[in-house]
Amino acid sequence: MKIILSSLFFFLSVCVLAQNKRKLSNNDIKSMVGQWTGTMSYTSYTNDSTLGNISVTLKVEDKTDSLLLGFLFIENDGKQRKVVNRMLVYEDGNMISFEGEENFVTAVRRRGIRLTIVMDNIETFDNLREAEIRRTITINPKSINILKEVKYVGTENFFARNNISLIKQ
Repeated sequence: MKIILSSLFFFLSVCVLAQNKRKLSNNDIKSMVGQWTGTMSYTSYTNDSTLGNISVTLKVEDKTDSLLLGFLFIENDGKQRKVVNRMLVYEDGNMISFEGEENFVTAVRRRGIRLTIVMDNIETFDNLREAEIRRTITINPKSINILKEVKYVGTENFFARNNISLIKQ
């Protein structure tokens, strides 16, 4: 009985490990294509502590080798700011170009229809300071969540710079 249970446990462990090690590809992120609306909560750049919220719309287009992400941020005073970025998974599946920067893919988690991608950029700047930036993107058929966390050089902890929560239209 112990041998059977041990064998079963080993088999299941290998299956889970193999699932987590599967490389990321551009096909994995294609479910982001479409129109999305939601909000962004953010930590102010003026003091790195004040919280705020604004409305966001996102249009994601499939450009075959990448995705084109067109954000429209609507400030509380009605001002609008458009930001367009490409999102590209490199062929080896270990890097993603996002917001104009190369990011290392540090984790890929698949849970049913949900895909979570964690990526780090360890040599960049935030608020004119050297920083490490971690982005966690969770993709579901009907929702996307993009969390951006920052850790300044010389500090120990990350803080949430912004969190974008979107629902598919």
